[in-house]
Amino acid sequence: MLQLAQNGIRKTSLMAGARISFDLLKKYLSLLEAWNLIEEKDRMLYLTPKGIMALNLLNRLASIKEEEARLEREIEELIPVSEVAPQSPLDRVKEILARNRISYREINNSVFVANLEICEENDCRKGYIFVSRPRVILGKKFLVYSDGKRVQILKNDESSIKRILGIELAHQ
Repeated sequence: MLQLAQNGIRKTSLMAGARISFDLLKKYLSLLEAWNLIEEKDRMLYLTPKGIMALNLLNRLASIKEEEARLEREIEELIPVSEVAPQSPLDRVKEILARNRISYREINNSVFVANLEICEENDCRKGYIFVSRPRVILGKKFLVYSDGKRVQILKNDESSIKRILGIELAHQ
């Protein structure tokens, strides 16, 4: 949303560009305004100086993450890191699903359990962070769960994943 508002944008164009519902737009705009990242002038939304700084830092972070993923792929080609390195967050989810006998489909870089999409932050389809169907975006330490109406940020651990999937924690 910050990227779209970089040169000024109307709310309806922002909603369409971010591909979110009007209710989510209102929620995110109130957060961005409360954090002093955007401001409205003459029915247009603009980034504040703090918003420009945040956008630049987020772009740098995304670039660093892409570089990290590229380097990991290159290292994996040279040496079998997967034998000594920890599993990816998505592999951990697949292991949890298999252990609990929950069927899933793998499509591109995502796992689908019924209509819930689970993907790693670097592999989720760009531009579609908050979609109308349920989605879990896995990061290294945290995960973002959106059911199309609400968004939750949780610690990326087995209990959070099980809670989202509706797996009883007592069945460990």
